[in-house]
This record gives sequence, C-alpha cells and structure tokens, in this order.
Amino acid sequence: MEQLILDIAESLEKKSEKEMDASRGKHIFTSLEKFFGPQLDENKAALYYYMTISEKALVHYRNREKAQGDYYFLKAEGLTEHFSEPVLDGMTNLHLAISAYRNYVNNEFDTAEKELDLAIDYAVKQSETFPGFISVIGEQWLNKIRIYIKKKDMAHTISQTIQLLHLILYGIHENPAIENSYKSVETEDRIGMLDHVINSIHSAYESSFKETDSFYLNICDHIVVPDRASINNDVLSGYLLLKYNSSDTESFVKHIHENRNILPKLPVSMQKKIFTKIFLNPEKTDTSEINGHEKIKLLKQKYRIALN
Repeated sequence: MEQLILDIAESLEKKSEKEMDASRGKHIFTSLEKFFGPQLDENKAALYYYMTISEKALVHYRNREKAQGDYYFLKAEGLTEHFSEPVLDGMTNLHLAISAYRNYVNNEFDTAEKELDLAIDYAVKQSETFPGFISVIGEQWLNKIRIYIKKKDMAHTISQTIQLLHLILYGIHENPAIENSYKSVETEDRIGMLDHVINSIHSAYESSFKETDSFYLNICDHIVVPDRASINNDVLSGYLLLKYNSSDTESFVKHIHENRNILPKLPVSMQKKIFTKIFLNPEKTDTSEINGHEKIKLLKQKYRIALN
C-alpha cells in the first residue's frame, strides 16, 4: 500500500508535457487587427491607443486601485467614438468586458453580469465576420461564474460551470451561432482555456463555499456527455477519478494508482483534489507512516497545504 501511494505521489510530481505556444496568449485585438488589416488603417492608431489605455485601467482594477483605474477607464471610454466597422462589435465587446470588471470590483454584481451578457452578444455578432473572435466568450463566461461565486450562488455556479465546460470540451451550446463559431477555435486554445477555467473556478469555489465535495460531485455527474467527441479525455478521466468512491481502502488507492499516468496532465486544482482525497482523508487511507516522506512534503508545498 505504501509503495502504491508513493507511486501516485511521484506521478503528481511530474510536469505535464503539454506546453502552450506563448504567441497564443496575445490579446484577441491583435488577431482582430491582423484579420481585417488595411480596412482599419484610418482608425488603427486610435484603436491601439485605446487598447493601451484600457489595459492600464484593467491592471489598476486588478490591483484594486480604483481611482487610478477610473482615470484610465474614463480616458478609454472617450476613445470609443473611434470604434467603427468592421470591428465595431468586437471593440464594443472588449470595452463592455472592462466595464463589467470595473463594476465587479465595485461590488456592482448585477450590472457587471448584464454587461458580460451583452458583451457575449457582441462577440457572437463579431464572429459572423471573424469566427475566431468567439474565443473571448470563454473568459467572459468565466467572469460571470466568478460573480456567482462572489454572490455565493451555488446553483448558478455549478450549472454555468457545467455549461461552460460542455462548450470547451465538446463545442456544445444552446445558441447555434455560438456552437457553430466555436468550431473555429483551435484545440490548443481550447485546452489552455480548459485548464484556466478549471483552476480558476475550483480555487475560487473552495475559498467561498465550505461544501467543496458537493461541487465536484455535481460536476462529475454531468460533465461526461456520451457519444460526443471531447478535446481532452484526460480531464474527463480526472473527473471520473474524483467521482470514484470505495469504502475499501485498498481498492480506492489501487484505482488511483492504475490511472496515475493521467495525473501530470491534469489542471493543478484537479491534482490537488485527488491528492487530498488520498492523503487528507483518514477514513479512506492511513498515510501517517509516509506523511514525513520528502515527496509528500513537496506536494503539500506545491498545493499549499499546511504541513503537519
């Protein structure tokens, strides 16, 4: 048993071979500008200046420097008069997203949610001429879920998380326009967003709700969609590991051990949850004899778990 657990710990220590191309992290505006090229020549300088100013506002808001953020936000808002076709909808989307974050920082959650809904509508419109623009809705939908977490609205947090993961994993959405446009989002971008969404939601949820297990159980029960191709079977397997329960200690550990090859490929928050199910659940496994092992200490540091 001890060796099985240490094998699992070794798998959790490994780094995933999956690496994102750094260039894919460039702002969607860069892709928008590149796609339409010469059609933007007249307003290109103004649009670049808007992006510079709005990014400064966003940085200040993230640091909760509201006065400085408002200074740059109002300055950026004055530049919105330069938004025009063929990127009017896309630029309006980006501005609404920043305005929503401003309201989020000011605890104006209902206003922020409405702005994000409107921003997503504009993203759908822009994607009619530039399909790749639809990729922005992942982050904006994630921000809506952050609002539900802040409001401690567990029902919407869970239902919206399931819907967002269905979109990223399978390309499923109730809006046919979004579902169709999302086909243009490259697999690597979707995998990167998948990791980002899972890590962000799980960590935020744990800090706001005490019923962390209920979240995982609800997600696990709904995440698998039969007969639909998924971009990442490792994540689906990870959710099934989280769902697995056995009253028999040896069976429980053996099940994780048999599937340990997927552990390095999972988002960090999922790794942490699997780690805690084994090492911090005395009803399942008695790990007292190996808690002092160097591997276990390192993993506790990695997942920011208090050392005992």
